[in-house]
Amino acid sequence: MRGRSAGTDFATPAAHVLAQGRGNRLVVLKAALTSAKIPSHVVLVRPFNQDPSPYRFPRGELYSWAVLRIDLPDGAAFVDPAYRLAPFDALPAFARGQDAWVVPEPGEEPQRIRTPEAEGSTGSGRRVTFTLSLDGEGGASGEGRDAYLGFDGANLKDALERLDEPQRKQAIETMLGRGLRRVELEKL
Repeated sequence: MRGRSAGTDFATPAAHVLAQGRGNRLVVLKAALTSAKIPSHVVLVRPFNQDPSPYRFPRGELYSWAVLRIDLPDGAAFVDPAYRLAPFDALPAFARGQDAWVVPEPGEEPQRIRTPEAEGSTGSGRRVTFTLSLDGEGGASGEGRDAYLGFDGANLKDALERLDEPQRKQAIETMLGRGLRRVELEKL
């Protein structure tokens, strides 16, 4: 399924989401894990941008972001299926270290938890490397690598996949041109 997932729409069954190729990716992933007998729970997160005041009975809209906690033998791994290419065991910055409720399976009690603070094993952000050489006239030529990691990379790839090849090349050249003058992209 391409694009962003509707993370809090739980009305459509997993089979319909899969058949239509759009909808809540979390429902499909939860159903697949359940059929494989891998324990997992839906976790409703109170993102950073919501009211942080403590409530005895908080309103449901405060917990507006849904993620999946996969209960592995080595510990829990959090996955955010709203982003198609999101890294495993990492949450977006606005959902890290936040209050959350674990939605119980039948016979379980709900749990109030805090989401992990860590970025995940892949990290996040941007990594730029250059290999340049000067010619006799003072001009420079070389290669550069611009890598986006974690959720930054997932967002960028999602945005660039929607463009055709010439538009994608132009968008990348524009991004690179902000830091370097007269840059020309030879390979993408």
